[in-house]
Amino acid sequence: MTTTYIHNALSFNLSHNEHKALLELKNNTEINLKEADKGTTTVIVNKCNKIQEGQTHLNNREHYRSLEKPMAKETLQQVNELITQLHKNKILDDMMKKWLSQTCNPPRIQIFYTPKNQLQ
Repeated sequence: MTTTYIHNALSFNLSHNEHKALLELKNNTEINLKEADKGTTTVIVNKCNKIQEGQTHLNNREHYRSLEKPMAKETLQQVNELITQLHKNKILDDMMKKWLSQTCNPPRIQIFYTPKNQLQ
């Protein structure tokens, strides 16, 4: 009986231990791995700290206020009306109108930005 082994043709510039450590980091649910601003560095972000930081910003009433109700549908309607008007006035061509009009209907509201009392 002959056994055939298929070797992955991809070569890694990491040692076995470095590759294993990277996989452990990627699989850690308590952190996020993000590219830094220019994309040349990876930053490890603690999810709990990031959520607390975001909540601190959202709780700052000088910069943010809670909405009485979600406004995504109304905003989508206004954006679509603006896109149609710009297309009608020949400011946008057909391709740009189509590209700008691609959005899910209704628009998704990111859970992170939704106050807990509006999630129920």
